[in-house]
Amino acid sequence: MLDVSGSMMDKPMEQALKGLRDFADILYAQERRNLSKTVSIVPATGYVNIGIRPEFFKPSAIKIPRA
Repeated sequence: MLDVSGSMMDKPMEQALKGLRDFADILYAQERRNLSKTVSIVPATGYVNIGIRPEFFKPSAIKIPRA
């Protein structure tokens, strides 16, 4: 999870990006390189992008099992 909100402007974001680069350098270093590693970065902000299929998020599309 990467905070991309306004509070991360300037120095905090620079530090976060440096940390991500350092993490990637370690994870994908030549001696550790293989094809089985996947890294996902999820941006966290005050807004939500529900993507290209907003119909998935309509209340009628959600079925909650009731016991």
